[in-house]
Amino acid sequence: CPLVFGLFEIPVSTALNGEGSPSVIKQEINNKLGGLLMDNAKVWTLANVLIYNAPVQYRTPISNIVDILWQSIVSDVAADCGSVDDDACDVLTEKDLSFFTEKSRI
Repeated sequence: CPLVFGLFEIPVSTALNGEGSPSVIKQEINNKLGGLLMDNAKVWTLANVLIYNAPVQYRTPISNIVDILWQSIVSDVAADCGSVDDDACDVLTEKDLSFFTEKSRI
């Protein structure tokens, strides 16, 4: 997991969110990797206890439900817009989206 998070999840999401410089990517990895690994341990430790104590036919559905929860946590970290100091993301407003709602004049 640390390899996936440190070499793929955090660097790629930071680069895709507009901060592609190596120094910013390194800072993002340093700031987020520890918390992500702690969240991983919190979620999957309890999940594995539940999964391996459940009957065999329920293990896959339980694992899938926990994985949906886990992916929502990881996507929340990835959607942090690549900023270390600012927790706010630039969200499109209705004015920005008005182009898509206007009827074509053709």
